Amino acid sequence: MAREELKEDLWNGRVDAIIEKLGTHSDRLGPPQTGDGPEHPRRVVANNVGYFTRHKHHMDYPEYREKGWPNGPGMTEAGVKQFNKRVKGTEQFWSEVRVEAILALRALWLSQDDRWGRYWTTPRPLLKGRLICHAPTALPHGSLRLNPVARPGRIAASGSVTGNPWQADAFDAP
Repeated sequence: MAREELKEDLWNGRVDAIIEKLGTHSDRLGPPQTGDGPEHPRRVVANNVGYFTRHKHHMDYPEYREKGWPNGPGMTEAGVKQFNKRVKGTEQFWSEVRVEAILALRALWLSQDDRWGRYWTTPRPLLKGRLICHAPTALPHGSLRLNPVARPGRIAASGSVTGNPWQADAFDAP
C-alpha cells in the first residue's frame, strides 16, 4: 500500500477503497494494544480507518472540483492571514463583543447585495440604555457626530452610506 496510491484513490473519490486498504493493513498489524503509544503503527492505522469511515461523506473531491469548490487549506489559511492582519494588528485591541460586531458589519459589506443598506435602515433596540448599531439618523443627540458631507466612507445627513465604510476616519467622533 503506497502513499501515492492512497492519494490517487482520494483524489478520484475512491474513499471505500482507501478504507478497505487501510482495514487490510490494520488486520495484518492487529488491534492496538494497551501499551501502544499514540504514534504506534497499530494505533495510527486504526485511527485512520475510523477517521475515513466516519468522514467519507465529506470526501467527494471529484464532485467538489466539478462544482469549482475549493478543497484545500489555501483559502482557509488566506482568510486567517487576512483576519489577523485586519483584526489582530499591532496596537489593535478588541473585546470579543466588539470584534464580533465589526466582523458582522464587514460580512454585510462584503455580501455585495442590499444587506448593508437594509442593516442601516432597520431600527435597532436599546440595550441597557445604550444604543447598539442603530441607524445613523436615529442616534441620540451628541453620542456621535456624523459628517454631513457625503464623501466616500461617510454617512450622509440622510443616513445613506456612501463609498467604502472601511477606510479610516469613516465617522467623525465628537
